[in-house]
Amino acid sequence: MYQSLDLDFVVTFRRTTRDVGKILVPLGFGLRGQTFHHDVNRFTIDFPKGPLMVGADRIERWDTVRRNDETLNVLSRTDCVRDRLAAFYHWSDRSSLATACDVAARGDIDLEVIRAWSGRENASDKYAEFERVLALRRKPRRS
Repeated sequence: MYQSLDLDFVVTFRRTTRDVGKILVPLGFGLRGQTFHHDVNRFTIDFPKGPLMVGADRIERWDTVRRNDETLNVLSRTDCVRDRLAAFYHWSDRSSLATACDVAARGDIDLEVIRAWSGRENASDKYAEFERVLALRRKPRRS
């Protein structure tokens, strides 16, 4: 399974890269371009300008993960699939198609939301390819 090595955070309160740097630099991160890098940690951190969008759709709802007193809002599984499909639709990134299928095959997604959004993104043909590849991934394998 593919896992990207970048963490994207859309900050919903007013902060600048300089403000975030005051927190991340003491932790060993340095700013290169618009992305924070660390010499030991392989993950990079980016703060794209909001609002949070998938294609032309603004994300209004998300899943919330809580651990003790920590809270993290994350894309729903359906929106995660749409995010990866956006890269496939707009840049023909086949690894993003594979990732979308991997995420979709591992849990519940709303295919109707994805199909309708794909039409609005003028990508119905590529959506059909997504459905074909997803069906193959979900198909039980013979032993």
